[in-house]
Formats: sequence, C-alpha cells, structure tokens
Amino acid sequence: MREDLNLGEVLRLLGRATPEQIAAAAQEQRSTGERIGEALVRMRVVTLDDVEQAVSLQHDLRGRGPASTKAAVSVQAHARERLEREIEALCFRIPPTDGVSE
Repeated sequence: MREDLNLGEVLRLLGRATPEQIAAAAQEQRSTGERIGEALVRMRVVTLDDVEQAVSLQHDLRGRGPASTKAAVSVQAHARERLEREIEALCFRIPPTDGVSE
C-alpha cells in the first residue's frame, strides 16, 4: 500500500466502504465540513471501530505508530454523542410497560 492513502481509500481497501459510499461521504464532507470518517459513521456505512482501524493503519503506514490522534478521538466523540441522542430519543418513543400484556 502507498503511504499517502486517504481515509476513504483505506476504508475501501479494507472492504468497509464502496467507492460510491465514499463519494457520497465526500460530498457530505464538502457541504458540512465534517471529516470523511465522521460522515461515513453518521451515514452508517462504517462503524467507529472501522474508522479507528483505518486511521491506525494510516498512521502505521506513515510511521507514526498507534492512532491516538485528534481525528480518531473526534470521530469517536461525535459518534458517541450521536448514539446517545438516538438512544435517548428511542427511550421517549417506547411506551412504558407495567408488566401487563394486552
């Protein structure tokens, strides 16, 4: 692998995203300003673990060691916040049960 691969290319090579999905995320990136990994996670194309693995691989290829970078931390924080909001919203939509079935 080349050591100048961007995150989208790494995810494609790992089989985690298609060129079409990466192109859609790149469009999102241009319009929202978010990072490509954030867009792919938000679009549910890849998981946070996929992004972390790809970022780690990028850093290994560049000789920078394990990925504890701002990018990985940022993607993780945004994904966690989004997931927490979705879980909270779900909790409000599910009617409480009192143990009695209808």
